[in-house]
Amino acid sequence: MAATQADAGHFLAPPGGCSEVKVTTVAPDHYKVESTQQVGTGGYYLLLKLTGLKGRAVTIDLCGAPFDGWGCPVGQYGYVSDLGQLAGFESPPEPATQPAAAASLPVSSASAPVRPEYRARPRTGDLAALPDTSRQAWHFFSGVHREPGTLALKQTFTEDTAYLAFRVPYTPEYNQNYLARLLGNPNVEVIEIGKSNAGRPLQLVKTRGTSEDETRKPCVLIYAREHCDEQDSSWIAQGAIDFLASNDPQAQALREQCTFLVVPLLDPDGAVAGVHAHIISGFGPGDETPDSLLYAAWFKKWVDEGKRLDIALNLHNPPLSAAFHVACPMMEPELERLGDCMALHASVRGALTAAGYQVRNTPWTTGHLTPRLCGWLAKCFGTLPLPYEVNSATPKRQLNLAEVRGIGRAMVLGSAQFVSSDPGKTLLAQVDEVRQRRSAGWTAMAGRLPAGNPIAAEVLVAQNVSLAAKTIGPASAPAPPPGKNIRAEVSDAPAGDTR
Repeated sequence: MAATQADAGHFLAPPGGCSEVKVTTVAPDHYKVESTQQVGTGGYYLLLKLTGLKGRAVTIDLCGAPFDGWGCPVGQYGYVSDLGQLAGFESPPEPATQPAAAASLPVSSASAPVRPEYRARPRTGDLAALPDTSRQAWHFFSGVHREPGTLALKQTFTEDTAYLAFRVPYTPEYNQNYLARLLGNPNVEVIEIGKSNAGRPLQLVKTRGTSEDETRKPCVLIYAREHCDEQDSSWIAQGAIDFLASNDPQAQALREQCTFLVVPLLDPDGAVAGVHAHIISGFGPGDETPDSLLYAAWFKKWVDEGKRLDIALNLHNPPLSAAFHVACPMMEPELERLGDCMALHASVRGALTAAGYQVRNTPWTTGHLTPRLCGWLAKCFGTLPLPYEVNSATPKRQLNLAEVRGIGRAMVLGSAQFVSSDPGKTLLAQVDEVRQRRSAGWTAMAGRLPAGNPIAAEVLVAQNVSLAAKTIGPASAPAPPPGKNIRAEVSDAPAGDTR
């Protein structure tokens, strides 16, 4: 067997990007994989290309950091020759839209101390509940066990070449091919915002509607891959797009009710480079990047045309050991905005739990994400930001690819339900108020704002006209106010992970 560094992911470990791996032959059909760099146990991702597999029962030992901090997730493999091709990730339609009853794969484990931040995930006597993948292109390894310092995977392969991953990879090339297939769809429009610094398209998908519709209807933004290596988030965004682009009666009704903007891969250059953080803080004055300026210019133009932009759902992945499918890590701390966030989350959580997903009830903390896209939109336009951690590898119930995509559908349903509720209508009125003050601020500061830098210009307007205090955050997330340290109440919040 040959194992090579995969062409679009590598082993990704925050915060510094990818680490090469070393593959050693232990015995025929038995291989040892180690990271060649010292990395922490918070590594999020592994992607390897394996060849020479057909007809062989192979054991792969993942040894040392960060694998020794992953608990016992079950890796996945796909018989894929090119990670950019759609066929390697497509499956017949699933008969159900929610996680089905799972089979249990016994997982043996040596006794080991339990990390306090993952108390919900015992290391001994663990069971990894696995869904059926017989109708899908990616499958779980048939055997997994934990030994001290080692996570071992076993599988008998029927094809010669496969990719091994702990989250199904979603590459920039795949994203371009997927969005190209949507061209001509009567229900959605693919928009190219511009070219990245390396020449890759920066794209979003918008549900179709007239300009008049877009000034009237509530608007929900869903975006993924602010952290470039967090693969699950892109599949969830794609699931939202698939649903919205369909002729499903619910999707048709939602397109009449709301405008949806979906970005499945915010930072293609960072994804290719295999880094964890690249564009993420590029929406703060002084930290702009060519790509963040393009995004900011597009959203500024959207708002200048009078179009609504009310909610921003920002999708991430937690470490593999996190014990949930979906959690909200942070909400804005000001009382009125916190109430808005809680009401939105309750609506999204209701749609997710109805579909069978495990969702944290409360956030880990409160604060602002000002240097990020959603935080900049909140500060400048009054948009309500809500980040989400989404995890296909939770030990209580791992998800197959169809189920990961299904999270996107549920988030669309939940956010649409919120904007039609009384709390949602209150939020829309608050956003209108902020937009009116912003317009007055631009008039008052005409000729005194930096040209060609929409990020800095909008922040200056927000600061100088004191847009509603509930939307103005400091440059970095503050400590939660007294009585709002929600994180301390949550047992499975990854320690030190501010995301």
